[in-house]
Amino acid sequence: MTNRMILIAVLVMYTGCAKKNTATTPEGLTLERMTTLACYDGQPKMSPDGKFVAYISTQIGDKHVFIYNMDDGSIHPLTANEGVDEGADFSPDNERIVFSSHILGQSDLWIIDKQEKMTQVTKTDNADEFSPAWASDGKSIFFVKHDSNYKICKVNTQNFSNVVVLYEDILPIDKLSLSSSGNKVFFQRNEKNHTDICYVDSEGKDFTSFIRSSFDEKHPSISPNGKWMAYVSNATGFYEVYITPTDRFHPVAVTSSSQDHFFPSWSSDGKNILFESLPNWDIKIIDVETQKDSMLVDQIANDESPVFTPDGQYVIFNSDRLGKKTIFSLNLKDGKQTQLTNAKQNDFDPDISPDGKEMIFTSDRTGCLNIWITKLVLDSASTQAPYLLAVTDDSVNSYQARYSKGGDKIVYVSEKAGNPDIWIKDLKSNKTQQLTIDGQNELAPSFTDGDQTVLFQADWAKKWSIWKTPSEGGLPLPVTRDKLPYGKDEEPVVSPTHAIVAFTRSWYDDRDVWIMTTSGGEKTTRTLTKDNTNQEKHGRWSPDGKRVVFQAGNNTDVWMIDVTSLLK
Repeated sequence: MTNRMILIAVLVMYTGCAKKNTATTPEGLTLERMTTLACYDGQPKMSPDGKFVAYISTQIGDKHVFIYNMDDGSIHPLTANEGVDEGADFSPDNERIVFSSHILGQSDLWIIDKQEKMTQVTKTDNADEFSPAWASDGKSIFFVKHDSNYKICKVNTQNFSNVVVLYEDILPIDKLSLSSSGNKVFFQRNEKNHTDICYVDSEGKDFTSFIRSSFDEKHPSISPNGKWMAYVSNATGFYEVYITPTDRFHPVAVTSSSQDHFFPSWSSDGKNILFESLPNWDIKIIDVETQKDSMLVDQIANDESPVFTPDGQYVIFNSDRLGKKTIFSLNLKDGKQTQLTNAKQNDFDPDISPDGKEMIFTSDRTGCLNIWITKLVLDSASTQAPYLLAVTDDSVNSYQARYSKGGDKIVYVSEKAGNPDIWIKDLKSNKTQQLTIDGQNELAPSFTDGDQTVLFQADWAKKWSIWKTPSEGGLPLPVTRDKLPYGKDEEPVVSPTHAIVAFTRSWYDDRDVWIMTTSGGEKTTRTLTKDNTNQEKHGRWSPDGKRVVFQAGNNTDVWMIDVTSLLK
């Protein structure tokens, strides 16, 4: 009884309003800090309606998902389970959030709805499912499954009975991001010394290394219109946020702060980008057009994996403020944060279905990482998910699931074949398809090109770079290529317009969110976060493609950046 009373007190303490802190980059971009406590706040994701930001925080212990209300700045813990939660993503209808959690011992995907009913999406023995991404039609969730390999998978959101493996790789893959059309799955792929951003189509074909260099380029996030991808890169020595058109690689730096930034994520209107920011792991938001940034979430705990809801009114993220990773929502209007999941294990890396009704995530509540799905319930006083379904149910790790644009599929990373590979799962039929089949590591997949292509990061050349591949399966192609020995590209996420890819780029010990055009490719890269002290990563686009949310700081927080001016 004493422990329960303490937990209630903690939840009450952290569900109040958060003061918004703003800053301006040298280029004039506006950054807004979303989290304010000395803990990890990161992996921000804005709701499709733009009202909330989901992020990961350690305010209440392990990483859990918190919700930030964009209207009043209030914060609400969404998950408070015994597992670690990460990678939250909104369903397209704003009704559900998907995230990964170790509630049952391994990483599985879970979905939590507005009534805070949790549903396990994935449950695979000896496998972890993580990095869930909701398809834009809300009918499927893409995620990463890790068993013997890494796989991008998708699962039907109706009954979660059919997991389709779209892509498989022996190299670790993570951070799936789907194109607005759902035809491409972007992800990061970890090589030995760097990370690249790649993509495959929604069937696991047409693998392409979209951003491939000697730097770390990762955490891709596709803008709502599909024209831009936000990502992080360490090409400058720190992980900065960049954007690039999704039809060509033409990176534009969004941040420049001599600090690391991670997990960029777009706002629903595409005007801002959320991201995590070091050194304190806060969540910031930056205006893409003006490049003015402000702190959204700055918590004692770590907040990670922010993702916008389809309406752009919320950011979903995971936070460890409850002692384990739990998924929370953040109302972008009032700043209110709401706990979405509540488990003894970890729930993290959420993605939201395109209709905004469900959330897919990675959780370890089954012993290893699996992908779960639940109904997305925002701003609820309850911390118990209304239903929770396992998308993957393996004894190996599956994680980093992302929805297709149609919402009927997810792309994710699975280690079912050994190394992290990219898989696709049809959420209606539960059929899975392995996209990458090799002895390397692929991570951070996401759909793009109307779900025809999957973007991801891979370490095929011993350095992480970005690749792409057809979602139906096919030959992967590089998006970024190795240039220097101390960098990597990871976590590619295509903007809703398909024109820009956001990703995480590492250079030496620094990480930043970068962007580039999908048409111009690597030659168009620019950093969104420019500093030498914070670690920015995990960029995710807003539904309108004008903002990117990401995580940054030593105590990870969620940040959001407006990228409107850069997109011009």
